[in-house]
Amino acid sequence: MRAQKYAQHSTKSRSITGGKQTFEITLAEPIDETEDAGKVSLELTTVRQKPQMDATVFNLLFDHQVHLDNPVDLRSKDCHVDVFMLEALNNSIKKFSTLTTLKLQRCFIDEFGIAKIAQILAEPGSTIKDLNLDMNSNTKQNHHLLCATGTRLLYLSLKMCEINDDGVAKIASNLSYHDEPYTSTLIVLNLANNTISQIGAEKIGNMLRTNRSLQSLTLTGNKINDAGVKCILDQLSPFTLTHAEIVEKRRRNINRLKLCKEKMDNLSNQTLRTGSTASESKERGRDSRISKKRRGFD
Repeated sequence: MRAQKYAQHSTKSRSITGGKQTFEITLAEPIDETEDAGKVSLELTTVRQKPQMDATVFNLLFDHQVHLDNPVDLRSKDCHVDVFMLEALNNSIKKFSTLTTLKLQRCFIDEFGIAKIAQILAEPGSTIKDLNLDMNSNTKQNHHLLCATGTRLLYLSLKMCEINDDGVAKIASNLSYHDEPYTSTLIVLNLANNTISQIGAEKIGNMLRTNRSLQSLTLTGNKINDAGVKCILDQLSPFTLTHAEIVEKRRRNINRLKLCKEKMDNLSNQTLRTGSTASESKERGRDSRISKKRRGFD
């Protein structure tokens, strides 16, 4: 396990409780050459009623040893992470405003866990921008919740999650264009080594016609044939809009113009109020000076 690669760095620890789980956090640092060499790690250990069930589950990484209050990366691999642990984890990460990366690879996260993570990401104070849930499959195919409005994710990896055509259709629907502020912010999506076929590729192609945020899409290791590849590639080159797309584009332009007009009107009203307040203040100052001169004359 990863815990074997770390030596105890400090006796400092803290306990955080959430749901039915308690996390005991102990500071540690890398002692060998790894991909994270030079970073400091916090080991989050689950503590349950039976001592024999205790196990290191999460590693919390820092950019440098002098910034032990500013973690940037929290990860776990090959550990069973249930909903109660995710609730406790949520209570933990709320205390770290610098945490931007969450990696939970092969943690047996089911559909309830996916829904919980989506809820965590949608909270106003969430700072998670990079999410890796590789090797977490579930029969409900609800990974699309992670792409829902409000998550503010930039990077999402769902490799080897057994996502099929139905699952990718839901993801594509959430990544299609939606009016502000409900449009997706995702710029990198990794769907490698799933079970997506030509049907799913067509859904992805339709999504790419309207999505304007996605910059990288990985689909290697799926079941997409040549026809499915063509469905995607056709949308990456200039294409002709359908009648429905033209109508939708006009609607968006009109809404955008209305929004600009509202902003300009609000700005004008604010300027008028500011100018009126300044004039009134200037007038009161002039009256005050005149009053002082009259009292001096008397």
